Amino acid sequence: MVPPATAQTEGPGGYTAAMVHFEERTDPHTGDVYWAVDATGEALQDDPLLNKGTCFTLEERDVLGLRGLLPPGVATEEEQ
Repeated sequence: MVPPATAQTEGPGGYTAAMVHFEERTDPHTGDVYWAVDATGEALQDDPLLNKGTCFTLEERDVLGLRGLLPPGVATEEEQ
């Protein structure tokens, strides 16, 4: 398993804290590897590491609070 991806940010009082973007997990039923993210909606859309643009499926848009924040069409990476 890959450890959570982190980015260093400047916190109050000048200290540095790590902000977790995602954690790689494996579905116990299918064995599929996926990223569990801690952001939704605009926060996810504003993160260049996690934003897939119009490649988010309709199901992903509903679960992640992106419905209405992206153009209505779904595209593949090649189409983008």
